[in-house]
Amino acid sequence: MKKASILTTTTLAGALLFTGVGANANAAEQVSKSQAENSVQELVTNNSNYTPKDGTKYTVMDEKYADPHHPENTYSVAFGEEPNQAPSFLYVNKDNGNIYDANGNLVQKASSGSEDNKQQTTDNNATAQNNEQQATDNNVTVQNNEQQATDNNVTAQNNEQQATDNNVTAQNNEQQATEKSLPETGETQTNSSLVTIFASVLLAVGSLLTFKRFSNNK
Repeated sequence: MKKASILTTTTLAGALLFTGVGANANAAEQVSKSQAENSVQELVTNNSNYTPKDGTKYTVMDEKYADPHHPENTYSVAFGEEPNQAPSFLYVNKDNGNIYDANGNLVQKASSGSEDNKQQTTDNNATAQNNEQQATDNNVTVQNNEQQATDNNVTAQNNEQQATDNNVTAQNNEQQATEKSLPETGETQTNSSLVTIFASVLLAVGSLLTFKRFSNNK
């Protein structure tokens, strides 16, 4: 009975230990091999302290090829460097992506580049949308200005048409006044003719009477 109990305890302990090791291994590898290789490549190609060979590969190597005292829990990333014949190594921490040299000195602290890039992309998209909105607003303003100019032109044309109509009305009024003046002038001329004829008749009668009186006196 005791042996069975001890065996069961040992089995459970082994299972827990194995589970814990597996969990630690999974937790440790927050950075993938390809991410480690890309991080080292970016560092080396953009840092004047390194002289990588043309066309060199950046490869995670087995631990046996790494420096004996390299930092623990790291990827050993090898690459060719001038003038060395043997590959050079940099070490990427599997938890946080920090890059170290063979002596454990921090060469580059990992940055939240992807998050920054996403934020930058979001900001750029927001800026682009704002620019598009501004362009749309500007287009609407231009269209409104063009519409206003069109309305002003229509108003000016209407004013010109109104002025033309007013001129026509004034001309019609003048024509009407002229037509009214013509009959009055004709009537005045007729009256003057009658007065002249009447005066001539009176003058003739007066002359005749005077002539008769003069004749009787003789």
